[in-house]
Amino acid sequence: MFGQLNPVGGGDPIPLLKKALLVGRRETCDIVLRFPNVSAHHCELILKDGYWYVRDLDSRNGTRVNGNRITEKRLDPGDILAIATHKYQVEYSPEALGAQGPPPPDPMEADILGKSLLERAGLDKGLEDRVRCIQPRKFQPTGPRTSEEEPSEEESSVLPEDDDEIQIG
Repeated sequence: MFGQLNPVGGGDPIPLLKKALLVGRRETCDIVLRFPNVSAHHCELILKDGYWYVRDLDSRNGTRVNGNRITEKRLDPGDILAIATHKYQVEYSPEALGAQGPPPPDPMEADILGKSLLERAGLDKGLEDRVRCIQPRKFQPTGPRTSEEEPSEEESSVLPEDDDEIQIG
């Protein structure tokens, strides 16, 4: 056994019997959680260099570690793993599983450092498309003007042309 997941609030511990475990609602999963809010293939647990890692498999209700939604994260002993709304305390000994020295960098932390705030919040998806669909227009003043009178350069250059694209730097 490589550790266990202890249900928060009581219940039978779930032994971690293999170095790679698929967690989900389907009977074919290594750890079957028969709850309607758990996805068929919800997440996977992977033991690497003495440490457990969790990776969400695009589940509907998410995977959280210590209250934070994750895509991939190292699980340290004592962490609280939430699969949908079902919480488990992670129990294992990195040293007993072959870990040497300090823990390796967490993939989630390394991922966060290289992203903008919009990317971290998941708000960057389609940003370029949304910006491009905003069509700049020429300023056309309202009010009396004869049809042969042309707008001044200042009036017509307030906003870019319709076919100009906004460039994202």
